[in-house]
Amino acid sequence: MTIKEMESASGISRANIRYYEAEGLLHPARGENGYRDYSEEDLGLLMKIQLCRILGFSLEKIRRMIGGEADLEKTARERVEAIGEERYALQAAERVCRQICEDRASFASMDPERYLGLLREQEKRTEEVELSDRLPVVRAPWRRFFARMTDLEILTALWHFALGAGFHVNLEQRAAGGRILDIVVVMVLMLVIEPVFLHFFGTTPGKWLLGLRVTDPEGERLTYRDAFARTFEVLSMGLGFEIPIYSVIRLYRSYTACDREETLSWEEESELVLKDEKPWRYAAVCVCWLALVALMGLGLYMGALPKNRGEISAAQFCENFRGQCTYYRMDYSPYVLLDDGTWTEKEKNEGDVVIDITEMFSNAPSAFSFREENGVLREVSFRIHTEKDLPMLLQAHQGNQIAGTILAFAGAQEEYRPFSAKRNKLLKVPEEFMSDDTYRPFGYEEGRLRMSCQRDPEYAGTEEEAYHLIFTLEIGR
Repeated sequence: MTIKEMESASGISRANIRYYEAEGLLHPARGENGYRDYSEEDLGLLMKIQLCRILGFSLEKIRRMIGGEADLEKTARERVEAIGEERYALQAAERVCRQICEDRASFASMDPERYLGLLREQEKRTEEVELSDRLPVVRAPWRRFFARMTDLEILTALWHFALGAGFHVNLEQRAAGGRILDIVVVMVLMLVIEPVFLHFFGTTPGKWLLGLRVTDPEGERLTYRDAFARTFEVLSMGLGFEIPIYSVIRLYRSYTACDREETLSWEEESELVLKDEKPWRYAAVCVCWLALVALMGLGLYMGALPKNRGEISAAQFCENFRGQCTYYRMDYSPYVLLDDGTWTEKEKNEGDVVIDITEMFSNAPSAFSFREENGVLREVSFRIHTEKDLPMLLQAHQGNQIAGTILAFAGAQEEYRPFSAKRNKLLKVPEEFMSDDTYRPFGYEEGRLRMSCQRDPEYAGTEEEAYHLIFTLEIGR
């Protein structure tokens, strides 16, 4: 039978059953699945142990009687003498011991249920024994919660860093589908990695920081299979797989069960041990969380960096431009920028619905012109149409091309790092020279950078002169 069935049949809590196992009084067999398989003999022995403990027999005396090294009658007589000193409080226990003596019962043949029935009036005494005969229960729901959250945040931070630094994903603009994917990935990582830590080290980084360890009831490390089952149960019944609302319900129920010292479902085959509560552990957790925040910030920073930095070529600029447009979601569908600065239309799959803004406005997107010196790009320019009352779609499109040029070219220089004040100021300069939502000619210089928006000489002397500009960004030596 399982430990639940054992608990139901005997009326003895599983905490007491595990305690007697840990003390070497019970030795249940193991099934093929590795779980304990209690027999009727185990049940009878357990009830005998419970009876003897309620009567006040020491664990050592019980262990010797089980091993045949001590006699029940003699032990009962010794207990009778001890009870004489506690007679007023232990009258019921004395009567039962005398009854055992009168029956001349042996340990092997006695009927524990008969004697236990005589002790029902001593329920208070029984409760005291149950409380003393159990392994220490680690309540500390908040300590356990923060240990779990620390483990999850470590995996989340590592995943976000990989997305930013390795795949240049903009986590600040992550869509809902992407955020759901992140949660799923972290859950899978937890399910794979935590059992490894529990099996080989008996703890996880979060638990280690807060002084917690996980063992089997014998104090040994969990098998990988038991550790995996424990982690899955924690994720499903403890965290609710972080499903909104349901997760809060599961956390609340787990907290209340832990606070009442109930056995949580994932701890039926494991024990949580608190090593110590030293103050430095709280400081270490704070430092860990600050480090995780810094790691995620580093991921954001590296994700926003253009792929090519320093002195770049025209082709590298185009690669940077495509990357920055993807990162900041500046969509030029259905067109793609080629490495020579021109645009080409994407191949359409059958059934695709694409809004082609260049079919509505012939001058968007504009091809880039480059000036290189010995293979190093020094100047980038393109034409802008600034007619008054220009549709908002085209205004945004041109603004994106200006911003993308700044991010891909100036952003490749060391002095214009992501999130720096100098880069943010540079992005705002063109906006300062807008009137009635159209760009006006301007010039701006800072260090070796020159940015300008001047009238297109091809339209000089025509009515269209005021509406056509050339945006230029130049980086000197």
